[in-house]
Amino acid sequence: LVKEGVANQAHDTLDELEQKVCSRCQKISAEQISALTNYHWWPKR
Repeated sequence: LVKEGVANQAHDTLDELEQKVCSRCQKISAEQISALTNYHWWPKR
């Protein structure tokens, strides 16, 4: 999931790449995944 945020893009510096990866990780960690999994037993927040 993290790689799709930076795939097929050129980055001039490692700092730029790191920023994109960190942003993607923050976005993913903020999402509630239970709605995406469709598991009826997944605990609700």
